[in-house]
Amino acid sequence: MRITLVGSTTNRGNVSADVSVSADVDPLPKFTAAGTIKDGKDVLLTVHLPRNVKKAEFRLSWGDDWAHYPTSDIDMTVFDPVGNPILVGGRNPGASLNHPERVFVANPSTRDWFVLIRGFDIPAGRDDYKLRVILDGTVLK
Repeated sequence: MRITLVGSTTNRGNVSADVSVSADVDPLPKFTAAGTIKDGKDVLLTVHLPRNVKKAEFRLSWGDDWAHYPTSDIDMTVFDPVGNPILVGGRNPGASLNHPERVFVANPSTRDWFVLIRGFDIPAGRDDYKLRVILDGTVLK
């Protein structure tokens, strides 16, 4: 892991920062879907959510994560059954520099949901992904 702090060229004085590093992901042995995605391409998946789910987490991970160089940037957009993207504060929480990408939905409706996986920047040309849909703490298979 590399962490670099760089002050802006507009700084007029000293800059200081506190950095802490911690793991926030427990390994999950199961996954809902897996495959390979090519650079600049999309994969669309359909996920059926059962009744009475209180919390759904859509978690996308891939092989060339921050532990590799060069790192892939793969994004995820989750769409509700009507086709509306899940946004938080007007932004897509699944399109960031995070690994894994995560989208949380409280009390999701029962029906088919859609997950668009986008190979935004994959220097190796292709990468393997795993999607885990975690419903109330249990991975949907």
